[in-house]
Amino acid sequence: MFRFIVTILLPLVGCCHAASLHRFHGGDCPRIEPMANFNIDRFLGEWFVLESANDNGQVCLREEFNASQETVVLMPKHDGDLIDLARNELEPTGPPKYETEDAMKIMQKVYHVKRSYLPFGGRQIICETGKISFLSNTSQSEMEISLPYAETGMLNIKHYEVVATDYDRFALVWRCQKTIFGHRRSAQLMSRRSELDEKSQQELRSLMQHFESQHDIKFTPVRQTNCNEVPALEVQESTSSTPMTRRPTSVVDPTPVQTQDIKSESPKPKNKKKLINIEIGSFQLSISYPFF
Repeated sequence: MFRFIVTILLPLVGCCHAASLHRFHGGDCPRIEPMANFNIDRFLGEWFVLESANDNGQVCLREEFNASQETVVLMPKHDGDLIDLARNELEPTGPPKYETEDAMKIMQKVYHVKRSYLPFGGRQIICETGKISFLSNTSQSEMEISLPYAETGMLNIKHYEVVATDYDRFALVWRCQKTIFGHRRSAQLMSRRSELDEKSQQELRSLMQHFESQHDIKFTPVRQTNCNEVPALEVQESTSSTPMTRRPTSVVDPTPVQTQDIKSESPKPKNKKKLINIEIGSFQLSISYPFF
């Protein structure tokens, strides 16, 4: 039996805020040229978001990147690539997709990001931590970030691309979320400090203006004052992102794994309800899915 819930909120004079609504675009995420020779390890640490485009009117927006060594179970594929079993569900029926006796446990360097922000009208800073996967074996500047809330409460950030950075002062980031209706795009100007010197802003202004004209976005300042005085709420890390195929960045002490161990470690599929907010003219639609 299908269930379809639509909530229409009429705007009230003096009670609506245009920045609190997401803009959706049709089709797939546009292709953005990523930064060449990007080094994720130099990018680690805390970043303050000073300007943001098409976000939710958030303030005190910060991102902290870090890395750790973790044990993962990898399964070799026919083309030589390895699939992370902790993020992949085996086929429920039919022949096995992979040869389980070839699985191995390895120590692998895993990257995380902690994203904190104060939502528009909120009283607590939301802190959510998610894992990072690289969308390419040849470039670390194109990432997928799996967050438990992901701002809109619906999908992970499938495209997180570092367009430019000097690692010590500034970074310009392009972000895109795929939805069932198209995609939502945004961008961020970040700094290692809560403010950026005028020279660095001028260096990036032409690139930011190009983004605004080519991709229908508009940068607005993000307040970074009095953030430490607001209480924080930690959100549990997400583990339900789409499986990514990649080669390990480092391997230590490979150990064969028995078939029964693989089955016990495979996560069970979860049927979580999602919520999409869509702006149509002066209306905002909130749609709950899956519909069954």
